Amino acid sequence: MKYREALAHQKDPQDLKREEQIALTIDVKAQIHQKKDLNYYFNLPYDILIKKIPESEGGGYGAFMPDFKEVAFFYGDGDSPDEALKELKEAFIVTLESMMDRKVPIPEPATDNSDKSVRLNITLPERIVNILDTKAKELCLNRSALIADLARKAFMQH
Repeated sequence: MKYREALAHQKDPQDLKREEQIALTIDVKAQIHQKKDLNYYFNLPYDILIKKIPESEGGGYGAFMPDFKEVAFFYGDGDSPDEALKELKEAFIVTLESMMDRKVPIPEPATDNSDKSVRLNITLPERIVNILDTKAKELCLNRSALIADLARKAFMQH
């Protein structure tokens, strides 16, 4: 009798496989959610607009992130595009920290297949790598993000 009851309670291997897949999906989603820290958001490919401010309005440059226009107001301001970008990145960090502390949903940039990251192995002179690393550190970026930003600016002018 106990043998029949045990057989009746056994699960179909297909059901077990589906349950394992569901559990794995839940686990992966939990891991992804846990990794959404400051570094995660800071390295997403958000669009940054840098505009020259007319002299009649004070001059200089302003840097903005359109993905946040409906959620949070922050910007960078400077005498040069680099200064505006550096100030924007500092404001972005403060804004992210505040939003995460208050558990406000943080927008992520819209992605399509054309912006899918592709691993690339390139060879550069050490001097150039050192320059890239120094500039990336100044701008609070990793090397790949800096190279992508430079390529966007050089080849994808709006």
